[in-house]
Amino acid sequence: MNIQAKELRERAHRAGHCLKGLANEARLVIVMTLRSGEKGVNELSEATGYPQPTVSQHLSKMKERDLVEARREGNQIFYSIKDKRLLEFLDLMKALFCK
Repeated sequence: MNIQAKELRERAHRAGHCLKGLANEARLVIVMTLRSGEKGVNELSEATGYPQPTVSQHLSKMKERDLVEARREGNQIFYSIKDKRLLEFLDLMKALFCK
């Protein structure tokens, strides 16, 4: 395998890893809600209409894939989008699918 093919496969692997993290309606709703900034689990639950355990489960999966990051303040955990390039991707998805 030449260097270009190897690099292309590595990039495709990274893209697939990210897309798998978003390949769920609830996760898309949660990450779109996080566009406006950091939020706690209860706030996300209220904003999205999903039960708190569901939100926590999906946040955990997105954190494993480096899509969101967590910050602890006392007994609360606040989540935000980790890589701001994800916002550009969300804008593209909105333009493609939400017209």
